[in-house]
Amino acid sequence: MRLAINTLSLDRWTVDELIVIALRYGMEGVELRVDSIEGSRLEDPPRQRETVYEKLKAAGLTVVNIGSSICLLGKPDERRRLEEELEACIRMARDYSAQAIRVFLGNMSDHLEQPAEAIREEALVQTLDWMCERAARAGLDIWLEMHSEFSTGKMMRWIVDRLGHTNCKVIWDVLHSLEHREGLAETLGYLGPLCVHVHLKDGVPFDDPFYKRWRYTRIGEGSVSFQEVLRLLRDQGYDGFLSLEWESRWRPELQGKGYEAEQAIRSFSETIRAAERLGALAGVHPRLMFDREGLANRRRQLTDELAERWEQLQQQVDYLMQAGPPGYDPDADIHELWQRDVGDHIANLAFAFVISGDPRYCDGAEQWALTCCSYPSWGRFEPDLAMGQQLFGLAVFYDWCYSAMRPDTREIVRATLIKYGREMYDGARGGSYWAAWNLQNHMWIGVCGLGTAGLALYDEVPEALAWVELSVRKYREVMSALGDDGASHEGVMYWGYGISWMMRFMDVARTTLGIDWYDTPWFRHTADYRLYLGLPLAHCTASENIVDLADSSRSDIDGITYIMEKLAAEYKLGHAQWLSEQARSQRIGSRKNGWLSVLWYDWRVQATPPAGLPTMKHFDDMDIVSARSSWSGDESLVVFKCGPFLGHQAVETNDQAPFCDWGGGHVHQDTNHFTLYGAGEYLLRDDGYAYKTTAAHNTLLVDGKGQTGGDQMWFHGEELLKLQARPSILKAVSTSEYDYLVGDGAPSYAAELGLLRYHRHLLFVKPDVLLVVDEIEAKAGSELELRFFPEAQTWLAVEGGRLAAGKKSLLFIHPLGQEGTEDRYEAIEIPVNIDNDRQPRQVLRRMHRQGGVWQSVVAFSWSEAPELPAYVEVRQHGSRYELTVGEKRLTLDIVSQSVSSERSKRSAALLGSQASLSGILVNHRMLTDFEPDKLVYSYDTDQDVKVVRPPIRRAEVWAIPSHVAAAVEAAQPEGNYGDYRWRVTAPDGSSVREYTLALAGSQPNVVRVGICTVSAGGDASTSLPAVVLDEDPHTYWAAEGDGPYLIFDLGVSQRICGIDIGWLKGDIRQAVFHLERSVDGERYESIASMMRSSGTTTQPEYYAIEETEARYVKLVCHGNSLNRWNSITQAAIYRTAGKEVAQ
Repeated sequence: MRLAINTLSLDRWTVDELIVIALRYGMEGVELRVDSIEGSRLEDPPRQRETVYEKLKAAGLTVVNIGSSICLLGKPDERRRLEEELEACIRMARDYSAQAIRVFLGNMSDHLEQPAEAIREEALVQTLDWMCERAARAGLDIWLEMHSEFSTGKMMRWIVDRLGHTNCKVIWDVLHSLEHREGLAETLGYLGPLCVHVHLKDGVPFDDPFYKRWRYTRIGEGSVSFQEVLRLLRDQGYDGFLSLEWESRWRPELQGKGYEAEQAIRSFSETIRAAERLGALAGVHPRLMFDREGLANRRRQLTDELAERWEQLQQQVDYLMQAGPPGYDPDADIHELWQRDVGDHIANLAFAFVISGDPRYCDGAEQWALTCCSYPSWGRFEPDLAMGQQLFGLAVFYDWCYSAMRPDTREIVRATLIKYGREMYDGARGGSYWAAWNLQNHMWIGVCGLGTAGLALYDEVPEALAWVELSVRKYREVMSALGDDGASHEGVMYWGYGISWMMRFMDVARTTLGIDWYDTPWFRHTADYRLYLGLPLAHCTASENIVDLADSSRSDIDGITYIMEKLAAEYKLGHAQWLSEQARSQRIGSRKNGWLSVLWYDWRVQATPPAGLPTMKHFDDMDIVSARSSWSGDESLVVFKCGPFLGHQAVETNDQAPFCDWGGGHVHQDTNHFTLYGAGEYLLRDDGYAYKTTAAHNTLLVDGKGQTGGDQMWFHGEELLKLQARPSILKAVSTSEYDYLVGDGAPSYAAELGLLRYHRHLLFVKPDVLLVVDEIEAKAGSELELRFFPEAQTWLAVEGGRLAAGKKSLLFIHPLGQEGTEDRYEAIEIPVNIDNDRQPRQVLRRMHRQGGVWQSVVAFSWSEAPELPAYVEVRQHGSRYELTVGEKRLTLDIVSQSVSSERSKRSAALLGSQASLSGILVNHRMLTDFEPDKLVYSYDTDQDVKVVRPPIRRAEVWAIPSHVAAAVEAAQPEGNYGDYRWRVTAPDGSSVREYTLALAGSQPNVVRVGICTVSAGGDASTSLPAVVLDEDPHTYWAAEGDGPYLIFDLGVSQRICGIDIGWLKGDIRQAVFHLERSVDGERYESIASMMRSSGTTTQPEYYAIEETEARYVKLVCHGNSLNRWNSITQAAIYRTAGKEVAQ
């Protein structure tokens, strides 16, 4: 059916603007309301109308009718009063080639108790008779709009029948007839062919039963069933226009942000086109996420571009069929989150069937689906995540396997979808705690399941249409609440979880309803959020790959590969494709939804490394900044957060009582907080997924209190919304030498705390220095405390501060000594989970107990251990701070918020004459007997041994000087054991000291040899063999059967004496294997017959062999004590220390 715009409420639009919007949303007609847009005034000259008409005609837009203001009440003098207006309308209709003039009847009263003037029906009929005759002479119709007392089909039929004019027709205003309690079918039954035009709007009844009109809503958000309206019109053979009448001119509930006319026109177009598509798709399967043509295209690519992904999916579903679905677990927690995987696996199996046609996969999907249907509950708490994911899985199974499944299975699945669809519908309408959380993953997932179930059943189950309408309305609210920057307040982990489900429903809506939410700006930019908040690639592992702001772990929990593949495919983003490929190669993120990689991957998008992208990204709605020193993969990374808890757009939009925080529960009280990553690990940490408290973040406390909304399990932002609190990033400047950021955090604190100013300045001097200057002003007597939490828990006192020694890094913490400021380096207990369980963590606490104005300065520098960080010198000159590092000097002016840079050589004499060590660490542990003046030490590493067969790793021995500017020369033995020596020279060269550590132990004194390549053979493996060299216990190579093997190429032939191997699930099963060697890669001989792992540890275990010559080492696997799988997490090969390697 053709769509039209009524120009009511478009008063300020030009005809050019009207044309652009009309064509953008598929309009074909214009209902020209008198006194709205240009050319619609009755007194406009013909030349102006001609210009407007020609523009409309050229754009293919028909002027359907002239919407006059003529309202008839049957008064004796009406004809005389209306003659001039009617003639003007006739002239306008002719000028625009319109077919009719719209008039309406009755009083404009809204309330039953409001006095209304009596209608004189005979006089009314006489006036209409005259109008119809005059219009007929002009070749025009009179269209009576159903309005006021004449809002029912029954009344309009009576009027038209009394008139008897063939040019008198009716405009069916659907909402008006519903307001007068006349059903849709009843109205159209009365009107029949008299209905020549339809006005559409949406609304819900007022709570006041005496109110005649409804409260109007955006299209698709009220009680009107547009699907039913279209069905009735179709059945009657209606071929007229459907026109949007957007009454924001006098309807206050349609005014304000989010109710702009263009948004209304878009919703109208989407809603009507969706209803039409559903009519055409009735009885068609499959229809969810793809149509038959799209499915056929994907099927053709299974043996070519999609071969690798299809093979991986086959392995996955073959395993699912072999393992079978889990039985119901009555002892699980009330949320029954274990069932989420059941829904996911049903989708995997159903997709494997629909893409391949292999009936085995349909049988497997049926088995899982029926088991799912048999569970007595899908979450005993209330409709939530388990129900949402199972609704989706069961719905796509119902659609994709509709014709192939057994009829009795179809009946069971349909009944189950109806049962839980009703529960989810009630929950989404307001029965569940998450129903109003437009920006939260629980709502996204629950509504995704509900809408998908509705679209699977709508042509069989009439009530399912209401599920669809509610789901579309909810997702429209989501899209309007999202900011433009693509960032998430829930953190990267939940971003991945939520967006993967949003895009499922977005695909379902696009294929069934024709709604394209992918043009939402947030989605266009959201790939950058994951890219910029990802850790440096060279240090990413399966367990640590993202920044853990908000309630996030340090790794993706959902499929980052298929999420980025989808975003790459939608927006042709080469860097998203690149990130997906890197994640795939490093086994980052879950792969349990392998079907999405087959469906979403577009091989035509060329992977593009991010080297050409800016190193700094400001997500300006959430006000998060990611600043990195480069895209080398080994860079440093600073992430700074200082914005409204939901983002600027959400807070600005959500400004009316009653306030709802739209799902901010996973937010933390962390305004002006930052994290620091460098030298391959976290340096300054976030608290991750934990109880919400400012006290666990790198930011400010006032009188021991944190920011508004926290100090509880879940964040609550209602008070911040009431205050319209808007902390913000004031400046974000990036140069090749430095990044400079400024945040205003004061709005996040309660007014009664008396915090007047909290500006944080971050000067990131690339690649390894960060200056933090805090401008704070508070009421007199306030106790101010800044906290900085290092990741490393080993402190060493050095000149000017502390050195935090991590597993890979050294972090120099250098606070500027200031009068009235006390620095405490100590361990305090902070929450480590949402239950507020606490553990001690090291922290720098900067205390200022006088209130007033305080400027705090702390410098950080870092390095890869055992290299020492740069010494940072900071000097204050009023509002200016000079930071000197080596030959580089930068000056920060916090008043003008500017940075200047120059070259400057610092005198070593200024640094001091200390030539001592602050400590010696062996395997990250401080020697307990260390004293700066003691020069000779011994240490036995056997006290560190905790496993049956410890892995052979070279001991990490670090010597930390008392001044980071001191020079340290180190000498160490080739193997693990022997004498370590250090010569320490004071910064000014005035003194020297030498220290010695004799290291002993019972482990073999061996040296790890280099491995050039590792390859696999003997059977199909499920992963790349190179992962066994990444030293990440969470990645593994796996192959099933007796005989799969790995071959390690050492590059040159050399004498080897042992191997250590980490086994997946090595603590619950014993692996069986043997070793072979070769010098030429052709002829192999055994060097260790059948061996077994201990079965007691997941750590790598060392296996000694008789010393032998080899370039190639083959590790042949024979399953394990529980099954035939061979799964290896890590491997390394060793030679005896002190023996040279042949070149």
